[in-house]
Amino acid sequence: MMDEARPLRQTRRDGLKLMAGLVALFLSGAAVRHRSRNDPTTTTPTLRRRYSRDEDAAWSAFKKQFARSYASVDEEEERRSYFHQRMRELDALNEKNGEPVFGINRWADRNPGTHAYARGREGMGYVPDEYKVLDLDAWKAQRRTLLGANFSNGVVDWRRVNGVLTPVKNQGQCGSCWAFSTAEQIESQLVLAGAATVDLSAQQINSCTNVRGCCDGCGGGDTVAAYEYLTSVVGLAPDAYWPYIQGLTPEFECTSSGCTAPCATKLVDLVRDYVYIGPYAKVTDYAYSIAPCFDDCRHQSLSTLAAAVENMPVSVCLNAANWDDYVGGVMTVETCGGYAYDDLDHCVQLVGYNNATDSAYWIVRNSWSTDWGEDGYIRLAFDANTCGLANEPTVAVVEVGGP
Repeated sequence: MMDEARPLRQTRRDGLKLMAGLVALFLSGAAVRHRSRNDPTTTTPTLRRRYSRDEDAAWSAFKKQFARSYASVDEEEERRSYFHQRMRELDALNEKNGEPVFGINRWADRNPGTHAYARGREGMGYVPDEYKVLDLDAWKAQRRTLLGANFSNGVVDWRRVNGVLTPVKNQGQCGSCWAFSTAEQIESQLVLAGAATVDLSAQQINSCTNVRGCCDGCGGGDTVAAYEYLTSVVGLAPDAYWPYIQGLTPEFECTSSGCTAPCATKLVDLVRDYVYIGPYAKVTDYAYSIAPCFDDCRHQSLSTLAAAVENMPVSVCLNAANWDDYVGGVMTVETCGGYAYDDLDHCVQLVGYNNATDSAYWIVRNSWSTDWGEDGYIRLAFDANTCGLANEPTVAVVEVGGP
């Protein structure tokens, strides 16, 4: 488990170090700007842009650190222009944020307007006909008492409670964030229901959820639809029985239902062959942690959400538009972007908060591997509906599946 007071990872230090060099450069005005022809009608490039020594050093350091190479001189020139443009954008975002949280990663030379990591929630919101809001008092009366889960002094961190969280996952090149967020919520609830820790199948959710037109597998979906699917079947299988097989590398990118693995595994085996397969999760119901929001979401109850998180990790869907270049620190509402319901594009797991520091924050677990952010986690400012994390928080009601 991660310790709240641990040093930032080397990748964050390296990213911010390179970023700091470029910030100084751009503030000093040393960048050489591209020259254009006097003829305003021409669209043909003139001369290659010339760069300063500092810019040359920064570009060389980036290529060396991330082992970047290019097929041609023209491709490298193009990627380099994207790199310097992105550094200017990240400099502006860091200034807006109030502290540096964005820095150089291996995707800093990507095309403008593109993402380095898959999401899967944008435009896929599922609004149920009816919904329940969590009765926290009733839930607390039935919960399992876990050693070390009695949080105090304004700090809640489920990473410190052995077994409640499984390791950070990697959704790869598939828009399956919603399936991972659902599986992670059920994994945590299964432990709180008295079971041992078990990794559950995000692939089953991704491949099989089809409720009133939602969802599209790697093309995206929503956690609420996933819960409704799971309440209609035997249960959620262990990952060891139904492993994740969507592509992790760009050559196997999948962003549609057409390339999503089929829903072909027999769930009846979970009961019949339980002695071989092991425990699974029976999802009997779900609820919103607080009343959900389907509009501009300006008045969500953060205190009610914090009370829920004190008792359990929570699945949340939010706006991760600016997360690609996050390297560590507390991201504020100013740099997250919009937080209305229609801004949500990514689903993750909310696993704690720290309200005992001047820069109070929520602790969020992502599904982009431990190579991203702070070992796979991000901290979001606690004093607002940052990134819209309070719009659609949900929890599952589960039982330990058996023969």
